Amino acid sequence: MVEKDDIRRKKAEEEGMVSMARMHDLSKYANDFMILLDEDFRFLEVNERVVEVYGYSREELKTMRAIQFRTPEEKAAFAGQFKDAQTHGKTLYETVHQRKDGTTFPVEINLRVVDSEGKRFYQAIIRDISKRKEVEGKLEALNNQLKANMQQLMASNQQLRANEQQLKAANQQLRANEQQLKAANQQLRASEQHVKVVNRQLESSNLQLRREMAERNQIAEALKNSEAMLRSVVSTVPIGIGIIYDKSIQWTNDHLLQLSGYAREDMMKQNARLFYESDEQYAQTRDRFYRELREKGKAQIETQWSIKNGGIRDILLTGAFLDGKDESRGVVFAALDITDRRKTEEELRKKIREFEIIFKSAVGREERIVELKNKIKELEQELKKK
Repeated sequence: MVEKDDIRRKKAEEEGMVSMARMHDLSKYANDFMILLDEDFRFLEVNERVVEVYGYSREELKTMRAIQFRTPEEKAAFAGQFKDAQTHGKTLYETVHQRKDGTTFPVEINLRVVDSEGKRFYQAIIRDISKRKEVEGKLEALNNQLKANMQQLMASNQQLRANEQQLKAANQQLRANEQQLKAANQQLRASEQHVKVVNRQLESSNLQLRREMAERNQIAEALKNSEAMLRSVVSTVPIGIGIIYDKSIQWTNDHLLQLSGYAREDMMKQNARLFYESDEQYAQTRDRFYRELREKGKAQIETQWSIKNGGIRDILLTGAFLDGKDESRGVVFAALDITDRRKTEEELRKKIREFEIIFKSAVGREERIVELKNKIKELEQELKKK
């Protein structure tokens, strides 16, 4: 019985060799790997590229089966892919092969069924797609970077508009200060005994005001000219970025890990609930965020995160669907820490209130005018820091 099986097998190999003779002549020096298999997936014939790339001799290959080219992780899919070829007569799929020296590389396989005189053969044309995979990986990385840059650009533009509003408010306050100083000058001129002293003080004050107005104008012009520069460097703005898919965090940048205090392995595959103190706070923020996404295609809200060390951070949270309005494809979000900004804004409002109180009591006295000028300078320094 064994001898009969050997005879049948040798005969099948001979028939396969004959049917592949022409293919062998054409493909001997082809760049793709060309293989002929018998019905048990044994190697009958290969071209020179197979011997060269995989590292096995022809004698070794004739003792092997096709599944032995696969990496351990890819062997489980072997039966299903060959079954697809048996059903449809051909199939095209990707897998990972392993050379004799243990190195691996991705391949694309075009597998066809060849039936000849009651016997079945398999003809495989295999292509090394390492370079294609490398290019695809680089394209994906570039697309992700572009999306991140766009989110950072949006956040930077919003900050720029906020700075412009602050500058307008400061200019209005400065014009009000000028009017108050003029009134103080008129009152000082009413006193004949202090005319010379008051005039010298007024000249000094006016000179200082002109300088300050010139500086303000320079700042306003610089803000207009700096917009192009801001656009070019926006990618370096520190901001936490992540991707949520199927209700769990799938990817983050390093800054998000630094902001939250979590290690990457602790955050991956976790629900965004870990950023919030309570289920109620998380549910309210999530519902508001996704409602804006569905209505506008993008979202921007302010919230608070509870970081790993127990602290609370004020966060400006922005986001968009990765694929238009298809929520199932996931969401990219950006988290900007605005805790220090809120503290600074509160301190600035406090200084402005102090300034108003001081100014109301400053009319008619030289010492109070000096104090008023010092407070104005402090306020301008705060605004310049912003």
